[in-house]
Amino acid sequence: MAFVLLAALLVGRAVLSGGVPVGAASAGLPAEVLEWLAEYGHLPAPTPGDLGAVPQVAVTGAIESAQLEMGLPPTGEVAAEFLALTRAPRCGVRSAPVRSRRYALAGTRWRRSPIRWRLDASHPLLPVAEVRQVMEAIWSDYRNATLLEFEEVSSAADIVVKFVRPDHPCLGGAMSAQTLAHAFFPSSGGDIHIKDSLQSSVDLHAVIGHEAGHALGLQHSRNPAALMYAYYHPIAPGDPYLHSDDVAGIRRLYGRR
Repeated sequence: MAFVLLAALLVGRAVLSGGVPVGAASAGLPAEVLEWLAEYGHLPAPTPGDLGAVPQVAVTGAIESAQLEMGLPPTGEVAAEFLALTRAPRCGVRSAPVRSRRYALAGTRWRRSPIRWRLDASHPLLPVAEVRQVMEAIWSDYRNATLLEFEEVSSAADIVVKFVRPDHPCLGGAMSAQTLAHAFFPSSGGDIHIKDSLQSSVDLHAVIGHEAGHALGLQHSRNPAALMYAYYHPIAPGDPYLHSDDVAGIRRLYGRR
């Protein structure tokens, strides 16, 4: 916390929508923003020997990086729309350097097909059959867009899908309030972890479909309409879950039918 409070003094260029410097406007706001920037990969995580060592230019650059990920103009200012997204539900996968393309690749992919998957632990309030139906629909989305095939197995899976407690020991800490789920890229095992406290109103297909994209090798997209956009957005009934941006990215990895 000392890191946050000291670093907050350096955020001279970060301002609220009214144009007031953040440090002068609210003692709580800078800490919240800086912690968020560190949690999702825009700033290095604080260490005991690094207290207060983040220069203003680094903080401003981190805000600009986050704005690019959000699909916002990179002003380096903490305006209302930016602040709203820092409090919005999202994927827990940390950000990578922003690319020029809308979609982005993680630099790794599966080199086998079919890809074997297993449902290891279901949602405490959802029937296993319902979750399995969602998974089949997700794999169908990616199968129809590429040359990939998927096979459910009972052991030795490439991708393990499980619902987990928010405080499960993974990625160095508990899932924050904003994080709905996270996943690992193919080079790190490809598993998918979904928070077991998700409400039934959440579009499970959208949440797990996004994480499946990571498990197949996609990074976050800057396109707010894409399934791989970092921030949760339910898909309208009748609309395809994979946006053309998602399709372009996954085909770059695995070809097309």
